[in-house]
Formats: sequence, structure tokens, C-alpha cells
Amino acid sequence: MTSIIRRVITRAVSVLVLLDVAVPASAQVTPQQGAGVIDGRVVDAVSSEPLQGAKVVVTGSAGEASTDRDGRFRLAVPAGDHTVVVMYLGRKDAIVETKVVAGATDRLDVKMAMVSFEESVTVTAEALIVESQERALNQQMTAPNITNVVSADQIGSFPDRNAAETTQRIPGVMQFAVPRAGRSPRRGI
Repeated sequence: MTSIIRRVITRAVSVLVLLDVAVPASAQVTPQQGAGVIDGRVVDAVSSEPLQGAKVVVTGSAGEASTDRDGRFRLAVPAGDHTVVVMYLGRKDAIVETKVVAGATDRLDVKMAMVSFEESVTVTAEALIVESQERALNQQMTAPNITNVVSADQIGSFPDRNAAETTQRIPGVMQFAVPRAGRSPRRGI
């Protein structure tokens, strides 16, 4: 009986690993023999706010992760010299050189600056990408499925009277009204 349960659990774990849903990027990662761990946090260079959804890639390996809500990531990589590239929409890509020792954890703290333009073009604007829209686009871009995110700034710019009218602007969402005798129609999504 015990061997049957052990086989079922082994197969279930194998399926989860194959589907890449067994362990999120921010969860505990244990290195294989001859491998180490890169553990880090990605924050804004000015405000030190965590950047959720930043893409972290170790060049020359299959190591890739997205940061969690605290801006943290954790990757198991082979021992040796590596280049870590951190990408976030609206920010300069951060490139960090690191040396990973087998069985050890290398700590990286990455501060990402806003994109600046070095040409002699003058643009008068408050910001190229409003921070909440930037976060919404990043969440949409790094989501494992099809997702539409509407930021609070974006909702405020719509001429709609209520939240139901605002949500009809999201693809695939429709608003309807059910007429009722003698009363105002009941609205829904």
C-alpha cells in the first residue's frame, strides 16, 4: 500500500514540475550538486519601492524568474560567472555580473532607474508612463495567462459615471440593462 501511495505522489510531483507550477519563482529554491543560488530584490532607484513583475534572466542558462510583490526573486544556477539581466517596462535594463559558488547563495540587490533620453529633444510632459499604468502594463506582460489590468489612473481618466461603465472598456466585458416595469433598469456586467 505504501509503495502505491509513493508512486502516485511521485507521478503527481513530476506532472507539476513538467507544467512548471510546482514552485513559484519567489519560493525556496534548492541548488543541485555543483550549483548555487542567486537571491535578490529589485527596487526603484529613487523611491526604493519594490518592482513587482520585473523579469530576471541569467544569460547562458535556462534561469529566468519574475519578481514577487516584494520585488524578490530566487534562482538556482550552475556554479561559475554569470550575467544577470533585469528588465522592467519603463526602466533601463540592469545588467549585473556575479560569481556563483556551488552550494552557496549569492545576494543581488538591483536598483532600476527610469529610462532617460540622451538626444536633444525637448518634451514637456508630467511623465511618459504614469507609475500605476507602468505597473499595470508590467503585470499584464508577465502574467502566465491572458490578463487585462486597468490602473486607477486610467479609470480616473474615463468619462464614465460608475465602475460598471468603466469595465465595459475592457475587451470581453459587456454591460447590460434589464428593463423593469415602473422602475429604472437593473444594470449588470
